[in-house]
Amino acid sequence: MATITDYNIDQGTDWSVVVTAKDDAGAAIDISNYTMSSQMRKNYTSTTSHALTATVLNAPSGTITLGLASAVSTLIKSGYYYYDVEIASGGIVTRILEGKIHLRPEVTK
Repeated sequence: MATITDYNIDQGTDWSVVVTAKDDAGAAIDISNYTMSSQMRKNYTSTTSHALTATVLNAPSGTITLGLASAVSTLIKSGYYYYDVEIASGGIVTRILEGKIHLRPEVTK
């Protein structure tokens, strides 16, 4: 089961967070042989998605940086979104993180 974590992101800013991929028992997953992807959508069935960057920091300890660049967040309409992070290896896909993102509107442009 994926870890559920919600985030607040300020539109028009650079945002990142370091997270650790964990198994159901809470132990870190060695993600050395995995590919990773992450998206956010307005709702689960939305055909429009926005990619979040997911970069491996330390594969054996399962740490990754999840991020959204200011140039990207500026172009996305403020509001609430759903996101997840998935890892894949050998045809098996595992969701390691999911939750909601509140993209708070930018005032200074």
